[in-house]
Amino acid sequence: MIQSAPYVPASAQYPELTPKVIILGFILAALLAASNTYLGLKIGRTVSGSIPAAVLSIAILRKFKNRNILEHNMIQTAASAGECLAAGIVFTIPALLMLGVWQDFRYFDTLCIGIVGGGLGVLFSVPLRKVMIVEQHLPYPEGIAVAEVLKASEKQEDHPEEVGYLVKGGFLASLFVLCQSGFKILGESLGFWTNKLGFVTGFGFGFSPVLLSAGYIVGISVVTTILLGNLLIWQIGIPFLSWLDPVYLQMDPGVAANMLYKEELRYVSIGVIAFGGLWGLITLFRQIWQAIRTSYYALIETSSEKLLRTEQDIPITWVLLLIVVLILPLFFIFYNHFDSLNLPVTPSLMVLNVVLCTGLAVILGFVASAIASYLVGLIGTTSLPISGLSIAAISLISVLLMGTFGLQMSFANPEYAPQAASCAIIFAAIICLCASLGGDNMQDLRAGYSLGATPWKQQCILFLGVLAGSLVIVPVLHLLLQAYGIGDVLPRAGMDPEKVLVAPQASMMRLVAEGFFLGKIKMHYFGMGVLIAIVIAAADWFLEKNKKGFRIPVLAFGLGMYLPMYLVMPLFVGGVLSYLLKRRGMSEAQERRGILVVAGLIAGEALTGIVLAIPFSLSGAGEMVMALPLGLSGATLNSLGLIAFLGLIYLIYTAAGKKD
Repeated sequence: MIQSAPYVPASAQYPELTPKVIILGFILAALLAASNTYLGLKIGRTVSGSIPAAVLSIAILRKFKNRNILEHNMIQTAASAGECLAAGIVFTIPALLMLGVWQDFRYFDTLCIGIVGGGLGVLFSVPLRKVMIVEQHLPYPEGIAVAEVLKASEKQEDHPEEVGYLVKGGFLASLFVLCQSGFKILGESLGFWTNKLGFVTGFGFGFSPVLLSAGYIVGISVVTTILLGNLLIWQIGIPFLSWLDPVYLQMDPGVAANMLYKEELRYVSIGVIAFGGLWGLITLFRQIWQAIRTSYYALIETSSEKLLRTEQDIPITWVLLLIVVLILPLFFIFYNHFDSLNLPVTPSLMVLNVVLCTGLAVILGFVASAIASYLVGLIGTTSLPISGLSIAAISLISVLLMGTFGLQMSFANPEYAPQAASCAIIFAAIICLCASLGGDNMQDLRAGYSLGATPWKQQCILFLGVLAGSLVIVPVLHLLLQAYGIGDVLPRAGMDPEKVLVAPQASMMRLVAEGFFLGKIKMHYFGMGVLIAIVIAAADWFLEKNKKGFRIPVLAFGLGMYLPMYLVMPLFVGGVLSYLLKRRGMSEAQERRGILVVAGLIAGEALTGIVLAIPFSLSGAGEMVMALPLGLSGATLNSLGLIAFLGLIYLIYTAAGKKD
């Protein structure tokens, strides 16, 4: 990285948890949670709130005489917690309406799920911070970008040329996304698919400033591994399966490729990610345990004051105590839900299932948090396969519940499938929240690590963001349900089904959970993914043992299998661009200029995504509200998108390649 020492020295004492930080952090967390609730329901993805919150914090705190960079960092930390809490809720809870188990969003139930799941995600990230950030040296592209944005704001008077690179990247990315998602005059991706060879094959390439920038930051090694996993699915798996089944050759080749990916091969990638996560925990167990021991001994020893301010996490005893405290409401969340379903099971069997779900939610929540922390460290929050982790959780708990409930409630008596599936959805919501909060929090802690923040103070204010997001999400969900409808749920007669918020992630969770209890899930694909993961893990172990200089991390490989090709290709281009520049030789100033430009690109796309959410949510036309009626063909839009994307590549190349 550019700098090893923190921006604010550990010996310095800056105010961090001030009243204005708490108030502004709460407000921004609530606003970002609300905006991302709409985006998650509309397009199945959310935008990272760290950079928008940092920029807003800079703008607002300029009105105060006394302010510092660590206060800015605290505000964006709280705000991003509210934003990623929205993903954990929106990707799962609407499935309960689609199953018919809930008729409306229950405020208290959803509030408890948000606070408990989000709180556990924050707590799980505490012992992982030292391992993932300090010892593993993962890049965390968005965390680096946040730190650079805040440092540039502090240096703007002394180093205006550095701020210029940041602003230029942000402006061009904002213009790019505005023309792409707002005005609809730039294409979002380029693809070609054919079945003329007797099988379906082709390629896809997306135009995303964030993914290009993330690839630039993480480097060639990681993006190559991700690409290898992607090629296995899209250039080997899809052609092979379409060759086996001629039915797919009768379809549009692009439709056939996406159907094979979503209905068949996605489960292979989920198997790889699930095993890769467990394997990663096994390989990192010693470091995680050492981090826990270090925290414990620092607490009980009288010499604990020797710990640098920048190394002080929430004491591990407090972490364990708070986890135990949250287990009780978690138990009652499951108990109340099971009890409300009136399933034909004995009270003792119901309690057994509640205990099973509670215990597994805590264990798998930590596993999911660790997996997310690692993956976010590689490619950023935006491309985190949160739905893949949730599907893995649904798969496991559904199999166990089918055994404890008895098959008479599923295959032989399908009317109980929605109720049984709803239990798996509640379970997945907790896991999804742990993963979402754990991964996103690590980006914030990485920014704090670079800036010189006090870790325990950052970890404390994350709870504020969780609370703010939990309080506002349900009213927003209710408002959107009544205004547009969600999924296949239209609460009023005469509503326009074309304007419904499709909630793609929640719809997928509903289909997977219900499919298990109806016997429609193909588990052999999941098992195939586990076998592939074992082979990749063995290959990675061999490369490490023989010091070949190249590694194939299982999780990175599985991530490549899970992501669509159009998302992986800009990542790869960014990594190649970084490699070519470094091969030429880069000074520290050149490296810094490159980071500032890509930080601006990330900030520009994130900020514009948040701003566009406002007209999208207020207008009945959704994403088409700002579209310009120019009548451009799809080929023209894609060509213009490609040209603009090449312009962003040129911007990075000239900034980082410019001689000092």
